[in-house]
Amino acid sequence: MATMLEAAMSVAARERNTLAAAKNSGAIAAEVPDQFFATLAQLLRRGQRAGQIRDDVVPDDLHRIMGMLVGVLWSMDPDSDGWKRYVTLILDALSPTSASPLQPPAPLSSAGKPDHWPVFSDE
Repeated sequence: MATMLEAAMSVAARERNTLAAAKNSGAIAAEVPDQFFATLAQLLRRGQRAGQIRDDVVPDDLHRIMGMLVGVLWSMDPDSDGWKRYVTLILDALSPTSASPLQPPAPLSSAGKPDHWPVFSDE
């Protein structure tokens, strides 16, 4: 999971303007984020079975986690790798060690829209 998040953030940091332009023009196919999040969900379940990720994290949380991570990119120099700090914070928060109970997740309001990529949403 750590490797996948770091790789995704590395690409997003390097290509953030391109990704934003592609999202705004509708050039990003719905299958791209669907495949990415399906893979992340598999890694989530694997980590939960291994006791490395807290049991109350659900696949829908991954959309919001990536949204939080991508959101930090615009708060730092484009050439900075400062986003790594926030990947580490998120990974620490996913750990079951000393985890506080979570309230139930709210459903994704944009789920099922084929032309919508929640990670780069401006909604």
